[in-house]
Amino acid sequence: MIIGKDSSSTLSTLSSNLRKKTLMRANLEGGNHKRYSPWMCLFSIDEIPPRILLDYYSSDKGIVITSRDYLEASSEFLKSKPELLLNDLIGRSRDWEMLCEINEIRPEMAIELRSICFEIQRTSIFFRKVFGSLICSIVPLKDQRARGLSSDLIRGEIFIGYPQGYSRTLLAMDIVHEMGHQALSLVLSCDDIFISDPRIPVFSEIRHTDRPAIQSLHAAAAIAYMTLYVKQIGAPSQRHPDCPDDLSETLHRAVNALTKTCKFTPVGDQVLRDFDEIAAM
Repeated sequence: MIIGKDSSSTLSTLSSNLRKKTLMRANLEGGNHKRYSPWMCLFSIDEIPPRILLDYYSSDKGIVITSRDYLEASSEFLKSKPELLLNDLIGRSRDWEMLCEINEIRPEMAIELRSICFEIQRTSIFFRKVFGSLICSIVPLKDQRARGLSSDLIRGEIFIGYPQGYSRTLLAMDIVHEMGHQALSLVLSCDDIFISDPRIPVFSEIRHTDRPAIQSLHAAAAIAYMTLYVKQIGAPSQRHPDCPDDLSETLHRAVNALTKTCKFTPVGDQVLRDFDEIAAM
């Protein structure tokens, strides 16, 4: 459904259709936009982002955003509306500040991120097929700690930070981690996945504590994507700081915790079966 050889066409169709609908909704609000922007998702909750965030995608600018005007506009907008994204993050809001001066302070970061995105697609047929359906752009974060962020309200744009000298393999895992969140969000746009209350506490194998079931499912999706990636690059024993145990075992635990506590739609059941298959590869 969202991972594995038969899922790429499903994700491509879901992404394409949802982007078209989101673009139409944005233009109904008085716009004349030709291409989808992740920030158009905010129209669904009656929030209107700055024009530059909508117009930026009118032409191909590359996967990593380095435009200072764009980064400053998005940063100021989110600071003025912390309830959209910042209020739910771990740590302080400044821990998630964007690197608006990337061209002056850390130009190599854009080069590294572009290189890793190419490497992800070069080493995996699956990730090459789904990459464009899941990621439109990457926003660099200022804080030099490994971290990533995705949101249904800015679908297709991911936020990535990491320290200098960071492992290329771990950086690739961080990016595919966010791709897992993006993939699950696409499926959630057309199916509830849960029959039971998605707010029921379930242990999260990323945060290592009980979280609402929907967040623990997101954690499982991220782990599934990382697990598939390390297996496809021939490094199945690769660990990640968020998941210090074997990734396949961690994924099995995540699925078992969810199935023990929650009830799912047929689509939700299939998603979890797919995760189990990845763990068993």
